Amino acid sequence: MTARSAISSRPEPVLRRLAIAGLCLGLIGPAWSDTTPAPVPSAELSLAEVRSLILRALDAGRPDIAGELALSLLRADPEDPFAHMVMSTVLMRAGNHVEARRAAKLAYRHAETPRQKHEAARVVAAAEARDERFVLGQLWMRRALQAAPSEPTRDRTKREYRALRSAAKLKFQLSGQIVPSSNVNNGAADRINVVEGIPVVGILPATSQALSGTIAEVGGSFTYRLHRDETSETRLTGIGQVRRVAFSDEARKKAPQAEEADYGSTFAALGLAHHRSLGGAGGLASARLSFGQVWNGGERSYDLASGGLSYGFDLDPTLRLTASLDYQLRHNDAAGIADVRTTGLRFSAIHRLANNDSLALSLGSTMAESENGQARAETRSAKLSYHRAEPIGPVSLSASFGVSETTYPDYRLLFWAVPGGREDSRRTAEVTFSFDQLDYLGFSPTLTVTSEQTHSNVSRFETEELSVSLGLRSVF
Repeated sequence: MTARSAISSRPEPVLRRLAIAGLCLGLIGPAWSDTTPAPVPSAELSLAEVRSLILRALDAGRPDIAGELALSLLRADPEDPFAHMVMSTVLMRAGNHVEARRAAKLAYRHAETPRQKHEAARVVAAAEARDERFVLGQLWMRRALQAAPSEPTRDRTKREYRALRSAAKLKFQLSGQIVPSSNVNNGAADRINVVEGIPVVGILPATSQALSGTIAEVGGSFTYRLHRDETSETRLTGIGQVRRVAFSDEARKKAPQAEEADYGSTFAALGLAHHRSLGGAGGLASARLSFGQVWNGGERSYDLASGGLSYGFDLDPTLRLTASLDYQLRHNDAAGIADVRTTGLRFSAIHRLANNDSLALSLGSTMAESENGQARAETRSAKLSYHRAEPIGPVSLSASFGVSETTYPDYRLLFWAVPGGREDSRRTAEVTFSFDQLDYLGFSPTLTVTSEQTHSNVSRFETEELSVSLGLRSVF
């Protein structure tokens, strides 16, 4: 990192004269090689001349001289961003990362152009990285991205950010969205409960019918590297999500007895993940184990234990295949419901097209086993996703369509076994618009439109939902 790119571009007002000729003659003269002319003796030097001498000193490998000259500039103007930038560069070369970071922050604070802010933020990020403060380094690299003056510098900053993230032991992600929805409680589409076309149960209460409103979700995850070598890595993992619901005025009138808090949920889990490279074709094997709890309506509902194995490899440069096996145990239910053991198998393929667009297909099958017949189920699912590489104007586009079929062979209504069991069929379509050109600190707003529809031979589980969610995503 040099000070050259951070030099002030402001128009020079009346040239300030600095009485530092003696300093220049005493320090600069002996430092130049035979091919580098020494400065002409003078009683006074202009600001531009001093800056030129500083750059020559840095190019000649004399940061001590550049630092003395920069201090002279700061004595004349304590807010000179160029001088602060020089000091940060000199201190960085000397290995004084703490003072280099402080000087670069001052350069950032007093910067007068985007380029100055960009370069100063990069120096702060580099100083943080030297002290292995990679999380703060990533924050400053995001500030550098925000001030990047051109597309090439943005691309370079993204690469540097990824390098910091890769080196960091601690990685975390935050997400949030606000979702206006026609069905915040996953209620039935019809008020009459019908089984196999026969209204055998009667009218559903308002709280079991679809209620409109807004869903707010905030989630986060972290991983902390415990071990890494040339072929493997082990990380501590954590994840959490909070979901809260607000009813619309229409929903409050429809179900005045319903409590919004009853439809909120919270989930948290801790675990371990191990990844190992198996060589050829980009093969990567992973193993996961985690333990967590789920709260519904403000009270603990049940515990979760889960684990999984996966293996992915490149069939060719444009096609990656992955297979995974997952197991989950839902136990210690607060309502005394029997444990549920779920085993799942999934295959996925991601294909990159010639124009760098990507298509992804996933196929899955899960089986839930329990002493509770209401929870025994088999599910088969498929999902097709598309992501467009190039934006359409200011908008990046991705879309997906999914289907699933679930059978509950032993499902009962009160004391009556549903003939043939309960059968649910779900269709989901989703389109996401990302406004990457509106990003701030590397985060851009997103708009997701989702339509879900479930058909069931037990009408209580027939649902329809249309939602529009507003969120943020990282652009790198």
